[in-house]
Amino acid sequence: VVAALRPRVVCYNGKGVYLLAAGRASAPWGRQADALHAGVEDFVVPSPSGLARIPFRDKAAWYTRLRETLEEMER
Repeated sequence: VVAALRPRVVCYNGKGVYLLAAGRASAPWGRQADALHAGVEDFVVPSPSGLARIPFRDKAAWYTRLRETLEEMER
């Protein structure tokens, strides 16, 4: 799907999803240093689920950073 649609950013909702897709053992939140698809930025945000043990304020901050990243890319 990513190869066909060629988005500028793929946002992974939760680290587990990204780690599985990337075949990695760990990754930071936010923009990833290495893209899984050439020319496409990878961005990892915490799951908004209430089951995730991250305070809502911290989760919201990552979604704000995602928005800022997209706005930077449009400039």
